[in-house]
Amino acid sequence: MKIHKIFSLLIFGLSYFPLISFGQARLQFIHNSPDVSLDSIDIYVNKTLMLDNVKFREASEFIQGPSGIPLLIEICPGNSINSESAFYSTAVMFSQGKTYIAIAQGIIDGNGYHPWQPFELQIIDYGRETSNTPGQTDVLFFGGSTDAPAFDIIETTSLGLLSDDLTYGQFDGYKELTPANYVLEIKDSTSGTRYFRLQFDLTTYSGQAFVLMASGFLVPGLNNNGENLGFYIVSANGGMGVSLPQIPDPMASIQIVHLCADRALDSMDVWIGNKKFGADLPFGNSLPFIEILAEKNQVIAIQPAGSTSPDNPLVSLSYTFHDRQKYILMLTGITSETGYTPAPALQIYPFDSARIEANSPNATDMLVFHGSTDAPTIELYETGIGLGLLMENLEYGNFASEGYLSLTTADYVIEVRNKPGNEVLYTYSLPLSALGLQGEALSLCVAGFVNPTNNSNGPAFGLYLSGKNGGALFELPIYIPPTTSFVQFIHNIADTSAQSLDIWMNNQMLLDNHLFQKASPYLEVPANQNLTFSVLPQTSISPDNPLTSLNLTLESGKHYIILLDGIASSSGYSPLTPVSMEIFANARTIALNNTKIDVLFHHGSIDAPEYSVFDFSMNSIFEGLSYTMYSSYTEVNSTDQGWHLISGNGILKSYQVPLNTLQHTGKAVLAIVSGFYHPENNSNGQALGLYLIPAEGGAYIPLLDVTGTSEIQNDDNIKIYPNPAYDFIEVSVNNLAGPMILELYSLEGKKIWSKNWHIAFAAKEKFDVSELPWGMYFVRIITDNSVTIKKLQITK
Repeated sequence: MKIHKIFSLLIFGLSYFPLISFGQARLQFIHNSPDVSLDSIDIYVNKTLMLDNVKFREASEFIQGPSGIPLLIEICPGNSINSESAFYSTAVMFSQGKTYIAIAQGIIDGNGYHPWQPFELQIIDYGRETSNTPGQTDVLFFGGSTDAPAFDIIETTSLGLLSDDLTYGQFDGYKELTPANYVLEIKDSTSGTRYFRLQFDLTTYSGQAFVLMASGFLVPGLNNNGENLGFYIVSANGGMGVSLPQIPDPMASIQIVHLCADRALDSMDVWIGNKKFGADLPFGNSLPFIEILAEKNQVIAIQPAGSTSPDNPLVSLSYTFHDRQKYILMLTGITSETGYTPAPALQIYPFDSARIEANSPNATDMLVFHGSTDAPTIELYETGIGLGLLMENLEYGNFASEGYLSLTTADYVIEVRNKPGNEVLYTYSLPLSALGLQGEALSLCVAGFVNPTNNSNGPAFGLYLSGKNGGALFELPIYIPPTTSFVQFIHNIADTSAQSLDIWMNNQMLLDNHLFQKASPYLEVPANQNLTFSVLPQTSISPDNPLTSLNLTLESGKHYIILLDGIASSSGYSPLTPVSMEIFANARTIALNNTKIDVLFHHGSIDAPEYSVFDFSMNSIFEGLSYTMYSSYTEVNSTDQGWHLISGNGILKSYQVPLNTLQHTGKAVLAIVSGFYHPENNSNGQALGLYLIPAEGGAYIPLLDVTGTSEIQNDDNIKIYPNPAYDFIEVSVNNLAGPMILELYSLEGKKIWSKNWHIAFAAKEKFDVSELPWGMYFVRIITDNSVTIKKLQITK
């Protein structure tokens, strides 16, 4: 749009009325005709082009012109040559000092439009260019939609009704508002139907005045598929109108679970308002999460299957759900008048912080609800892995006060006990891993009758899993204790003559040529009977004459670690500690807290002194570990960290421990000291090291020895970049002089290369890493008086 001859209105007055004295007026033009043939218009005043190619929903700035003289305004389609093509004209005379707004509205002809509102220029003489009160925002409402009914404009956060019964072509004028972020609802004045919910942000309009204009068609299909109805801010400075963004309706997600074991309600209908959302929902089933309108009172009604209306329901819940929140509604209780003892009334129990997925993708989150009408107050224990008490004091009609339990996705054993926790009522298998429920959020529902005979022979007591997708609940199977137990064997005998051993159970070979510093997976072996485990040199053909043996009776279902320590030779080692088998019962395969790591320490070095484990901040992890001892499990944070082995008052060894990088979160690991503190006194055997062994077994994972390191991670004088690196790294050194050694180690502690470098105060050097596999590495920088360790990520 271009404004031609800004002062031409004044020129017209001088040309045609030279002897008349007149004042001035101000005028803004707005194009709001939704006619599809008028994507732009030209505006002529007294046959002279004033505004050309004014687009639909575009406005001019306020133009200064004469008052007190007649003016002919003509409207032509855009790109006109002259005013001869005008399809509309009107004669006006402006008054001195007035401010006018002229809005082009309506349709040229009625062909294809319903209803037809003829084209016209709607003019008011009380326009404003700024707010009357400094710091406020003045808003003039205009109904400019040809097919919209009369509507109300309501501000929902604080102001209430702003415009009442606004009809087509009507101005409702100026409302002085405090600049803030408002929400407008546009409703049919007669029916109350809400058409729009709009963001009305006035925070950037302080001191301004503008028109808020309804523009476009409510039903474009009846109006030549013209522009959709919207609401636009038309600034006093002109330009294209700014559309108010629609705010999505506030929606909540709800899931309804049928736990009512009353035979009279084997199936039910679920009504929300006047709409049936669930038909013939059987006991032990749930609806999937469904979206409903939030921030308004909703009535959830339960009817017998086959109902035709929500009137006179068996039970109902009047509830205001909140935007973007998730809810679980549990239905339980008794609807029959007789046949049930006890008979608490049918009721809907809401939980307002539901989840559809676990907070961690590696876990399963579980919410427990007690819906069994004749069961006592209960407690739940996990006894398979050893998590112990999961929740306590769970009464009928309640969700667990602990909220969601976040569990590592594994297979568990759940005991239901009475409130004191000393009587096991039921034991169930909870096969989260077997069912593939990693990352899921579930409801664990207590339902059915402890005494079906006292309750019309209804369904028996059970635990049920409900998922986000609804459908039939999964009934947990009764736990049947296995007839086996599980044993992991770890070869930690550093004697060079015993680098490979055979392990027998009774007369059966369990492991053939089991290598030094390797752990077997957990092996399933018979439980509740006497077993003899024997260790023999490789190539053995029977368990006779073992290096050592151990007689055990193992408990069913439990996990055990058996570690082989000691020396098999008769000389060459000091001390000559005989081979032994050290057993640890109640071993864990996962951490009790799925955001942490459970570490079991073992001292397996024959010549290393007793030591304690501290982190690099000198916080105690475990104290007082001597040869062949296990610690108890210690919970540590899932971070990359450093550990000191401290003996007496000194640091024996220091290690970098990349627990997070190794992805051990939620797992149980064994940290073992292995090898010789004095190899020279022990046939130059494996030097002392600290290793990690995951529960699944495999080769030891060596930890990087950083003993003597002054700065484990950060030294501002030494920088490595880029990091992550692809084909090279550049090492930059400042404020250092003298010889330096750079060593690159794999995550497993294997040295990749070593470079000698002599620097004089500052230097840079580029190193090729293009041939290295992607992964995490450590760069060790050794100077005359320090050792620095830095992480390096290689990407491909």
